[in-house]
Amino acid sequence: MQNTNSTVCNGLLKSIFNEKLGSVRNKIYFLSMILGWNMENEDVGIDRSLKLWALNFTSAILASESSSCSLSWVLDAKEPLVTSLLIPICEGSFLCEASYKVLQNMHSIVGGRLKSNNLSMLIEEILSKKEEINADISYLPLAVEMLVNKNKGEGAHMIDVLFTCVTDNGVPLHIRSAVLYSLSKINSKKILMQLIPIGNSYLDEIASLKGTLFNVTKSTFLYYILIRFVSENSAFLEIKGGWELFLRSLQMPDSVLQIQDKILSPQQLVINYKVLQKLSNSEKLLDVLEILLTRIVRTNLSVEASKLSKELKKISLSASQIISLWNKYNIIPKFKSVQEARAKRLKRQRESLPQSNIEDLQKLGLIIELIGVMEDLKNPSMLIGPICEYLKVLMEMESSFADTLQQQMLSVCHHLMTLCKTQLDKKEFIKQCKLNVALIVQCIRSSVNPDIHRRALLILALAAEYFPDQVLHNIMAIFTFMGTSLLRRDDAYSFHVIHLTIESIVPALIKAENAEPKVLLKKLSQVTQVFVDALPDLAEHRRLPLFTQLATTLGVSQYLWLLTHMFQEM
Repeated sequence: MQNTNSTVCNGLLKSIFNEKLGSVRNKIYFLSMILGWNMENEDVGIDRSLKLWALNFTSAILASESSSCSLSWVLDAKEPLVTSLLIPICEGSFLCEASYKVLQNMHSIVGGRLKSNNLSMLIEEILSKKEEINADISYLPLAVEMLVNKNKGEGAHMIDVLFTCVTDNGVPLHIRSAVLYSLSKINSKKILMQLIPIGNSYLDEIASLKGTLFNVTKSTFLYYILIRFVSENSAFLEIKGGWELFLRSLQMPDSVLQIQDKILSPQQLVINYKVLQKLSNSEKLLDVLEILLTRIVRTNLSVEASKLSKELKKISLSASQIISLWNKYNIIPKFKSVQEARAKRLKRQRESLPQSNIEDLQKLGLIIELIGVMEDLKNPSMLIGPICEYLKVLMEMESSFADTLQQQMLSVCHHLMTLCKTQLDKKEFIKQCKLNVALIVQCIRSSVNPDIHRRALLILALAAEYFPDQVLHNIMAIFTFMGTSLLRRDDAYSFHVIHLTIESIVPALIKAENAEPKVLLKKLSQVTQVFVDALPDLAEHRRLPLFTQLATTLGVSQYLWLLTHMFQEM
């Protein structure tokens, strides 16, 4: 069977066909079986060369009989030839031209259009778009969609007839897959409703496999069902059963689907930022996000966690949606009395957190990461107050994870304040941003982590412009910390933070106390003393830039003498 191009083999096959198969119908059925054979089945010696022979033989039969009406039946959607031809067309290579030749001969059959369920329109469309399909097979579903749009009534009927092949268990599954692929762009409610039970039955099979690879042909068929969730049309999510099928797929992370040369999971097929964008104004988005967050924190598969985190960061949420998510988490305790709060705090410090609380904290961290990359967040001021509440809870926890999350919180708090600065005038900023300045200062005092110190100082530097009284109330705590910790570090970022702090807080101090020269001089002396005392610990190359900025910010003409006097007193 392998040397199908030889004259002897051709003669032998023709003899067998004439003697054993007899009628033209039997011959075409047999040839259709070869054309639509699943190449994944390697136990049978049907290869592309044999398929090419079958295509040429089919063309010869059709050409010899095209002038009579006896072959009009081959155009019927219930007959196997047209759907079988989709297999070699989708396989591409040298089989395409021979397939188009068969279609051309079918198109010439007399009386083919008279049958009610004929596929003449589909054949014409494929032939007219064969160059585009040859260049890119993904053009085939687009061609079918254009055909339906051009011929609303007849096209819809043709699709209904063709789709019966997809749901007919008597048709080989790989042929059903090829037909389903050609209908990828057709998302009528009727079609989607019929695909849902098939999708669910395959997911049931996958669940029972417990990680074993799924059948290749079934994998392909399920693939063509699930990719409809990430199409431009969101109809699958809106119909009864579609949403449930989506959620089931979302919670199946095992890579068991054999799709071409890849092994994928149902979850990977349905999770896509396009789907999440479709749900952006829907309550369903929060359900999907909660599932995603739960999967990320519970999975042992780093690839799954990375994939889901990547898709998560493409989502745009409103501040109210974020707060709705946060309200589900058991992080901020609710107490009836001060005594109860104190007892609970002491207990929390002695005991490790329950697993549910740890998961909630991890989810909180993921949402904080998401906020950190969102530049189009609406009403960012709504989140500053809740973040301060979470910071307060985190400060009472003694764990490295709480420390890391505290750093993230402070970074996002600064990010949100920066967004507020661009979106709100000063009056609205002060009114809407519920920043707990004393808490930020406490973050500095209670931690030995330099990253927390730097992030907190950046917040205070920005807050000094809007809440000068609150910042100045804690000014000595801020600068004393800088003298004992940050000034001793010799890195560019630390000194960038110091420069920003001087730049924002010292002018605020001068402006606030300008009416009381003696009070102002006393406070400036205290601030300046912090830097002068730290001089021995400062790296030499940092000294001149730092004190130049301090003198410039204080005002050279007014307070340079103060710095000089303090240096002399050392």
